[in-house]
Amino acid sequence: MTLTVSTPSFVGRTDELARMQALAGAARAGNGQAVLVEGESGIGKSRLVAELLAGAETAGMEVFRSGAEELDSHRPFGAIADCLGIFRSSRDPRRSDLARRLFGNLSDATAVPDQAGSEHESEFRLVEALVALVEDHCARGPVALAIDNLQWADTETLLVLHRLSRIVGDLPLLLLGTCLPSPRRATLARLRQSLMERGSPLIALGPLDSQAVAALVADVVGARPGPRLVRQAAAAAGNPFFVIELVAALSASDSIATESLTGGASQAEIGSVALPPALKLTILHRLGFLSAEVVDVLRMASVLGSSFSVRDLTVVVERSAMALTPIVRQAMDAGVLIEAGDRIAFRHDLIREALYEDFPVDLRMSLHRDLATTLAEAGAPTVQVAEHFVRGARPGDVAALEWLRRAADEVTVRAPGVASDLLKQALELFEPGDPTRDLVMADWVVSLEMAGRVRQAESVCLDLLSRPQDPRTEVRVRLALSRLCGSLGRPADAVEQTEAALAIGGLSQVQKARAEANASTLYLWLPDLARARTMAEAALAVGMVTGDVVTCGSASFTLSSIAHRQGRFHEALAWAERINVVGDGQPGERMAQGWQHLAQAAELARGWSLLRLDRLDEARRALTRARERTEQFGYRRLLLGAHRSLMILEFMSGEWDDSVAEFDTLVDLCDEIDDQSGSLIEPSGVRALIAVHRGDLAGAADLLRADLPAGFGWACWPDLARGLLADASGSPERALARLSETWDRCAREETYGDFSLIGPELVRLALSEGRPDRAEEVTAAVEKGAEANPDVATALASSLRCRGLVMADAEVLQEARAAYAKGGRVLDSAVACEEAAEMLGRAGQVSEARPLFEEAIAEYEGLGAAWDAGRAAARMRALGMRRGRRGSRQRPTTGWEALTPSELSVVVLVADGMSNPEVAERLFLSRRTVKAHVSGALTKLSMTSRVELAREATRRQLVRPGA
Repeated sequence: MTLTVSTPSFVGRTDELARMQALAGAARAGNGQAVLVEGESGIGKSRLVAELLAGAETAGMEVFRSGAEELDSHRPFGAIADCLGIFRSSRDPRRSDLARRLFGNLSDATAVPDQAGSEHESEFRLVEALVALVEDHCARGPVALAIDNLQWADTETLLVLHRLSRIVGDLPLLLLGTCLPSPRRATLARLRQSLMERGSPLIALGPLDSQAVAALVADVVGARPGPRLVRQAAAAAGNPFFVIELVAALSASDSIATESLTGGASQAEIGSVALPPALKLTILHRLGFLSAEVVDVLRMASVLGSSFSVRDLTVVVERSAMALTPIVRQAMDAGVLIEAGDRIAFRHDLIREALYEDFPVDLRMSLHRDLATTLAEAGAPTVQVAEHFVRGARPGDVAALEWLRRAADEVTVRAPGVASDLLKQALELFEPGDPTRDLVMADWVVSLEMAGRVRQAESVCLDLLSRPQDPRTEVRVRLALSRLCGSLGRPADAVEQTEAALAIGGLSQVQKARAEANASTLYLWLPDLARARTMAEAALAVGMVTGDVVTCGSASFTLSSIAHRQGRFHEALAWAERINVVGDGQPGERMAQGWQHLAQAAELARGWSLLRLDRLDEARRALTRARERTEQFGYRRLLLGAHRSLMILEFMSGEWDDSVAEFDTLVDLCDEIDDQSGSLIEPSGVRALIAVHRGDLAGAADLLRADLPAGFGWACWPDLARGLLADASGSPERALARLSETWDRCAREETYGDFSLIGPELVRLALSEGRPDRAEEVTAAVEKGAEANPDVATALASSLRCRGLVMADAEVLQEARAAYAKGGRVLDSAVACEEAAEMLGRAGQVSEARPLFEEAIAEYEGLGAAWDAGRAAARMRALGMRRGRRGSRQRPTTGWEALTPSELSVVVLVADGMSNPEVAERLFLSRRTVKAHVSGALTKLSMTSRVELAREATRRQLVRPGA
């Protein structure tokens, strides 16, 4: 009996399918799900997903599916682009444009990257563009997106899936992936861990039971299997693919006979023939019944990978497409090959592996090496050529090394993860002692750093520095290590490496000045402001003489930061605005990545200064521009700075829910970057302050649980939060000790910029604990800061509040209140109002005190500041006053009335059918901040999906902003 293998019935996975169908139903309702299916090859992962997707499509979900391939693992964004149908030839203009942005000249092995073109578009923007495409499809209806064989997926595809997994709960999206239990690369392990931490189900497929195996055999042969056939099928160990191949091999050898039974049934049975139990041998045994010519072509095709183009096959076997047509047709008729879009693929990877591994290892390597050369001569894409060199090169292969380095260089900006993997492969090809190897390791450091693998990059730098290096290489490595130490919150180590680099001879004047300018920035974080100023001024002088705009800009940034930290905010703004001025007339330099990085840092510095100058609207615009530009160029750490600054701005201006949304965005971003130990220190302090004021002391303590990294000098916000937490917990003496320690440290380091933030609280605590001398000392310093910024309302307000507390003068405190209000500081204005009311109440002026207490409590309630409102009410009672009958103005914590204006604006646009990217563009927010607002609204409304949210918003006839 000759058996043609077709798709058998679905057996043995009903429980797993039911579980996944329930998840698909939740996704259709708007509560998106991410699912990972694991199991050995042939165990039925892809079939389970196919069965699920067939039902999902019938139920109205838009389905996208592809599979990663072993020999395509270094094609940046390859698997996700295939899944979403992103090709240059696409009729969808958006997809064809995305293909150009994703792949650029990767389709041409001879192309030279254009520095001004899409070849240098950042990985960050490309990931965001792909996420935006998925979100747009989700805005039109439920979507299922599945990628098989994630163990072979490129790093950038895994990064896109990681991003989608973090927002999946807010979308009508079913995100599916299949993979082997091993090998598991670091990037896949990280994705898997992230999914597990978020409660996403992991479905591990084990062997089919004997009953399911018998049912599968019966379906394949079309008859009830006899006892011997069942025993033979047991050799497949419950692996359904192995079962099918084994039965097909038996059929091909005419070992299966079917006989009719009583009642019209039939039974399939085998004789005494026993096939080898090994899967590879079983597959080869089955393929042995094809012609030798077909098997030879299939073996050569296996070297190309799981799928291949007819063009590549003609190159490998040196035959025309016409000559190959009957051979390919015969293999397809036998169920070995199938059509896969415009390519041909092996029906299962295990078939391809059996053919591939039938070659001796040495011959396989030679075939890959020859194929790489042939493809290069035929003009194949650089990454494809490099992929075969990876598998075919031996140590000392100069041509292979050159292709791997070339491929890495080509994809570094758009896919630094792939670039670092390629360079790692290249390093394995060097002969022991080859001096060029260390140069490639230095390149590897750059790609690792860009990919966010900071710890690994640091380890490589230390390895390089453990042995003597050429001076130019040593300088490069030490400066890279300096950057890495700074990223890891170790400024002292960063400075040490920079100074060691500066001590090496052979640097040009410009190189030395640039290094000194960078070092000056690091001294800010020790902090050693005097040394930072000296180095910055020296570097600036050289930069002005040589006309080097990067040196001038970097030094100006340091000088701006020094002025900011010392409380000279006008001067800080002037230096920040100078950075862009020094770059005028230098278009080539301004287009360079180094300059763009500096330009965005300058916009951040400008935003910080405007914030402290009470120019809040201008600050918000500057910080929003900085955020948009850092997204464009992919500067993740600067992006963290933009969201951090926006979070502080929203906190100071009383938009606390928006501040919390920015914090959530920061947490989301930090999850994508390796070891950002210092990135959440300040934001956690601000978030903890909000928690304290809102009465969530346990939440605040949780946020402040982590110790500050050693050498982290700028810690005003977490220290202020720790102080107020101690005060709110009934330990004012500990609060005083904490803020006194912070104040003294700032005084020693001459970082006076935050005196106006912590001074009033320190004065209040000092007076309550019987330290009027301390209160007077602090007040004098805050007044001195106000004199340095005469037109800054909040600087004046802080000095007035301090003086009003020391003098117990309600009139001065009311002046402070007015000045805080002028500067847009809602909380501080309410606190000064409460303190003025208390002074009046103690003086017996109850009629004047009562309305001030009422106003302060109303402002607290508007902020949701339960701790402050409770404190003010207690003070009223202690002074013999009761609150009036006016209803509470406190915003509810649940329901539609609990939504902030920002959340409501986002909800209305979501109800209008807009995706997160479209909402972000309309409201000038980041996509991640929009996601945070959607999540916040869902929580307050006790809803599980944006579909439900949009339906209810539409029912309520909410009007879009500006309509």
